[in-house]
Amino acid sequence: MRWGSFSCIGLFLMATGYLQCNKKPTRTYYKNIYKYVIPFILFSALTAIIVNGTANVAKNSMYYIFQFPGYYWYMSFFFGFYLLIPYFNAMIEHLEKRQFIFLIVALLAVTAVPEFWNSIPAMFKGEKQIFLPNWWKEFFPLTYYALGAYFRKFQPRLSKGILLAVSGHSCGHVIA
Repeated sequence: MRWGSFSCIGLFLMATGYLQCNKKPTRTYYKNIYKYVIPFILFSALTAIIVNGTANVAKNSMYYIFQFPGYYWYMSFFFGFYLLIPYFNAMIEHLEKRQFIFLIVALLAVTAVPEFWNSIPAMFKGEKQIFLPNWWKEFFPLTYYALGAYFRKFQPRLSKGILLAVSGHSCGHVIA
């Protein structure tokens, strides 16, 4: 079940790219961040009370708000990404289809390929012959976001083979 949920992160980021790819860096856009920050602070305080009791609620709440333990990492990512979305959109807004595809291929090359290659079991004496640097793997959200924005901008028709491959991949995550 846990592995099945990992594919949800990519789907959520693609949906974000699809829905947010036209956002501009306006005052209204940035003012709306409170819609996410206030519930996060309230839920962090509630979590601190439930986990640690009522002692030191303020201190424990600050821990959950700023240290992002466990799955809270996503919120720290989200707030930063929210601030950058309009600027990423400005970079991709005028890309032609071919340029956009090249951007996605480049993002895949630096975020996914090294991580995949380095995870392949070694063929010789249990050691990897070539280790690819994977410093860019933390930028994987941009890859998913760009895919979602690409689908919004160009609305490509997917063949049955691609849909079957994606469905099989998703089922594989759930089963494994």
